[in-house]
Amino acid sequence: VDFAPSILKVMGVTDPNGNFQGVDFSEELLSNEKVSSKDVIRYVFDSGNNMSWAAAIMNQYRLVVSGNDVPWLFDLNQDPYEIYN
Repeated sequence: VDFAPSILKVMGVTDPNGNFQGVDFSEELLSNEKVSSKDVIRYVFDSGNNMSWAAAIMNQYRLVVSGNDVPWLFDLNQDPYEIYN
């Protein structure tokens, strides 16, 4: 993942002297919106030593896959606290 465009934009650098790979998601990072409107898939992983789950998020949907349970699919518009699967 290339974070440079987003980090530079948040820092106020609008015309860096170089070509950086990646996409500027600074507006989304600074937004108060709980659901993204961008058509990209984001992946999140358990950060522990023994990774036990992974999630894929697109728009208002979050799919969580765990080695210890059945997959969970949440609609974040209908269930923002991810209580009902």
